[in-house]
Amino acid sequence: MYENIKITDSETKILVASFKNVNQVLKANLAGAEFVTVGTDVVDAFLADANINHAVTQFTNDWNDIHNKFEI
Repeated sequence: MYENIKITDSETKILVASFKNVNQVLKANLAGAEFVTVGTDVVDAFLADANINHAVTQFTNDWNDIHNKFEI
């Protein structure tokens, strides 16, 4: 589907659902899915990932460096 949407320059977006784990979400994203719906268990597993924690910490530090505060 993604390839057809891309080839035809369609404005159609892909929304996928019913994921049971983070790996399924990542694979769907790599296959062209732009939007996902997931349960809180999958979100919790994603946020527990060490790489995500590192990225959030880095973003927070960068935000503080730029705006001189830790809040939006």
